[in-house]
Amino acid sequence: MDNNKQLEHARVYLITEYPFYSAMLNQCVFSWNDKIQTAGVCINKSGNVELLISPKFFDSLSEHHRIGLLMHELLHVTMNHLTRVKEYNQLFNIAMDISINQYIPIEFLPPKALLPAMYSLPPRKSFEYYYNELKNKKNPPKDETLDDHNAKSDNNGSDQQQTQSDPSESKSDDQQGSSGELSKDLKEQLVATIVKNAKLEAESVKPGSTPNHVNEELKTIAIEKAKVNWQTKLRGYIGKNFSKDTESSRNRPNRRLGLKAAGKRSIEAPKMLIAIDQSGSIDDAMINGFINEVKAILNNTKDKTELVFFDTEIAKSMVLNKFSETPKRYANGGTDFQVVVEYANKKRVDLLVMFTDGKANNPMNAKMPILWVITGPKNEQLKGSKIYLNEVA
Repeated sequence: MDNNKQLEHARVYLITEYPFYSAMLNQCVFSWNDKIQTAGVCINKSGNVELLISPKFFDSLSEHHRIGLLMHELLHVTMNHLTRVKEYNQLFNIAMDISINQYIPIEFLPPKALLPAMYSLPPRKSFEYYYNELKNKKNPPKDETLDDHNAKSDNNGSDQQQTQSDPSESKSDDQQGSSGELSKDLKEQLVATIVKNAKLEAESVKPGSTPNHVNEELKTIAIEKAKVNWQTKLRGYIGKNFSKDTESSRNRPNRRLGLKAAGKRSIEAPKMLIAIDQSGSIDDAMINGFINEVKAILNNTKDKTELVFFDTEIAKSMVLNKFSETPKRYANGGTDFQVVVEYANKKRVDLLVMFTDGKANNPMNAKMPILWVITGPKNEQLKGSKIYLNEVA
């Protein structure tokens, strides 16, 4: 049987049994490539996801293993491995392979397929987790992965396109732009569209057929978009209210000449209070991420910024520029916004930023504007500007 018939058999099986992978494959450009040893996937200069397979290698596989190989390459696309890593090395390749092979039914796994158990690692973790664990081992593994690490696209005559598993040719966004390749943002948009379309097609053919790990990845992508959304809004809000503006002033007259020289003086920065709800529903990692974001924003104003942790009372207070410890839980009770507002009134702050899940009554008599950064569902009863961390743009 020739390679095209072998591929068609695999396609037919995916259509009937795994329509999500079939829908993904339908959106890819396919190439037989004698220059690679096994297989690879990339985004070529034409803006297409290209799947490259060695015809000799494909012929050497059993029918089940050919299906598994297609699943493997398409999972690299689905899990956003084409754009997720800034620089590649062999350990990254191993981590990416074991993160996706575990989702391929065992009867379809081709030879050389690496799995978490081979390295005494737990299942269902991200490739970033596996990379860090492998890196910290006394003797980091150097196993060969299923993909051909030297695979390159010949599309448009290019031999410089980065493949999923090529550690030697990672380029910055600027380099990609100057060479005519797609930017990282455009590649991410392309992959997101392909995955979304594949899910819609699969669900129309066979409802409920989208693999659970794909659904989880789509949720992760949505959360990342939401993160960018709230960070942008937060930076814009604080940037508008906190500036390093100066105003004109007049120096004292020169005694000898009797002239006044124009000068400038800084306008005093407003005082901000950041209050972090530490009721039981707030995740510690989320608190840490929020603090790091605020610290990055307030490089020049953090000496005016106080940070408090609260539940039904103020549990801990500190100045942000002196805060270097890892956040820990100083409180774990209910939530009372009123105690924070009264504390802010007493401190005469100009802006109160409340990081919370929003699950409490609206506070009264605030003498300053409040920016609510809410991790939970929408709460329109709270008065003031609002940023929802889980709201996707």
